Amino acid sequence: MTAMHNNEVGQKPMRVVQVNDRREQLIRSRARALAQEYLRRHQNKLPIDPRAVAIELLRIAFEEPDEIGTVASRNSLRIEVAGIFERHERKIVVARSGYSQATRRFTAAHEIGHFVIHPGLSSLRESPIRERELRSPLRTPREREADIFASELLMPSDWVRTIFSRMFGRAISGTLLDDDRAYLLSPDGKFPASRIVGMTPLERARLVAKASSFVFSDSRSLADIFEVSITAMAIQLLDLQLVQ
Repeated sequence: MTAMHNNEVGQKPMRVVQVNDRREQLIRSRARALAQEYLRRHQNKLPIDPRAVAIELLRIAFEEPDEIGTVASRNSLRIEVAGIFERHERKIVVARSGYSQATRRFTAAHEIGHFVIHPGLSSLRESPIRERELRSPLRTPREREADIFASELLMPSDWVRTIFSRMFGRAISGTLLDDDRAYLLSPDGKFPASRIVGMTPLERARLVAKASSFVFSDSRSLADIFEVSITAMAIQLLDLQLVQ
């Protein structure tokens, strides 16, 4: 997610670590452990509720007011606040009004990520994490780390792989796509394989994220099952190499 404007309060000096492969795997493993414990307690029922993760597993207070308000950014502009993280108060706040369920859920999971993987961070005020902000080159390494954590918490890799396999079979490649699979992926069956092959990997992954199963009559997409945005699901599919 991109250049989210943050107003950081009371933060201790902290050296930002680049998200290399080893760091990413560590972040994913910590998020996955929380997801597994949540699913164990909730009879393996999806989607994962970040509010319950915060309250039940981490003993963090979780508030959902209609609105939070705005803060002044470094250039004196007023920036809307959708999420608050306060370590000393062990509290996360996520605004409800004006934001989709997917945006609220990802924002909450993102703030949980800061709590778990950034112990030197004491307080944050953050703007909403919307689809257009995903994968922005303007994201700081620390924000990308929290995004990775949120993705793995809400869309655990092992669950995504298993459900993807049941819905679509093998991984979907832009170079090995036939017209039959292209028909099943495209809206109203209108896209030939050549059109999907010519898409960017993210565009192709977005088609898969919102597609129904090739096998079952269940009309729910992966984005619906995990209750995340289409773009968030698409990025997870790319990261797991389920779409190429």
